[in-house]
Amino acid sequence: MKEVKTMIELDKIYNADCYEKIKEIPDKSIDCIYTDIPYLYQTGGTSKTEMGSRRKKLNNELHNFNLKLQHSDKSKYNSIRIDKYQAQKRLDIVSMDTGIDYAILDDFCRVMKKTNIFIWCSKSQILDLLKYFVEKKSCYFELLVWAKTNAMPTNQCFLSDLEYCLYFREPGLKINNAYELKSKWYESGSNKKDKAKWLHPTIKPLKFVTNHILLATNPGDIVLDCFAGSGTTAVACKNTGRHFILIEKNKDFYKIANDRVNNQVDCQGQYSMFAM
Repeated sequence: MKEVKTMIELDKIYNADCYEKIKEIPDKSIDCIYTDIPYLYQTGGTSKTEMGSRRKKLNNELHNFNLKLQHSDKSKYNSIRIDKYQAQKRLDIVSMDTGIDYAILDDFCRVMKKTNIFIWCSKSQILDLLKYFVEKKSCYFELLVWAKTNAMPTNQCFLSDLEYCLYFREPGLKINNAYELKSKWYESGSNKKDKAKWLHPTIKPLKFVTNHILLATNPGDIVLDCFAGSGTTAVACKNTGRHFILIEKNKDFYKIANDRVNNQVDCQGQYSMFAM
């Protein structure tokens, strides 16, 4: 099998801490990064009304999910966008992993041949990523959105009916000139079936991910995903003739992603004859 380096194989999912594992990937060896980073959630909207109760229930689910992941590395708290202790004075934060340590962005740029990266993020993280890739790295960018048709009702604020994906590429990097791949938005429901099937609370629509992979890469290219979750990036790559390297720290998601990609088995152990 073709390899990036002796210890890093292609078309494989690694159960590891991406902040450490990415160090094993050599410089300028990756064609594209596609990843869904840990989010920062501002809760809000938890009044005593029915809508407030539903929002509070969602916040509790996210908090409980965070505990299940057992991501409790205290050393990362001072590296996130909002200092944890200051944030507690201003915002009610529910985070899957207390956000992301932005030091990994330097490694992202180190391993890419040319900057070519999709990052799903929360609204709270958009400004930081723009500052890094546009101001510091002089990249072009696009804001891509997943529009949900069945968003949860809210009080005194806009609906949470959008999820955001930032695409950055350096000047001179060409994308594929296919009209059907260039839409910046995708509309669907909130993906309840996929969430139930793969047990991941922030799973993204495979069709939208596939369009991005087809737009920004070519057959045989290598795509890296450092926060692999249930393996959607790998499925999109496998279905389109791209190579992938995935890293996922959580053992449960690592197993689900492997079963999904290699055996097309869902979290209940059911087989499918169709691509996932």
